[in-house]
Amino acid sequence: MKVNKIFIVFAAVAQLILGAIMPAYANTQKDVTVTATLDSMVVLEDAATGLAFTTPPPVGLTWDGSSFTTWSHQVLIATNNHSVGVLMKLASPAALSLNGAGTGTTIPLKVALNDVPITTDGVTLGAANLFGSVGLGPAVSFAEWLRIGADPPETTPASGTWSGTVSIVLSQAT
Repeated sequence: MKVNKIFIVFAAVAQLILGAIMPAYANTQKDVTVTATLDSMVVLEDAATGLAFTTPPPVGLTWDGSSFTTWSHQVLIATNNHSVGVLMKLASPAALSLNGAGTGTTIPLKVALNDVPITTDGVTLGAANLFGSVGLGPAVSFAEWLRIGADPPETTPASGTWSGTVSIVLSQAT
């Protein structure tokens, strides 16, 4: 009987020890780190189609004998955060060069959004002006006029084919 009593005492002690230890192991804490990456984006879209410009739109400036015409097109600015403004600037000075070769003879171009000049310094377009007090959905601006023309329009060009690229950079204002 002595063996049974020792066994019972041993079992009782083991149960007390396990009872004290098990809740600590049963209630272990594991932390999980959660991250989210937000791609702050701003896109220039064609107002007629609502599609982003995946390729540059064809811009044809014509010479009417005394000046260049100004190209204009309605665009939308789409962003995933319409509570802040948009910084719009040119990546480099906009110009046409004779035969596209950059031969030193260039015609400077002016770029504007609703008559606000867009330069390499950039301009911040306010959220309230672009999207209104509520916006037209989560992130689409009112239709805006993008205009590109010679600066000054009366520039008298040499004969030939003139071409150039206007690179517009959009980012969310900080």
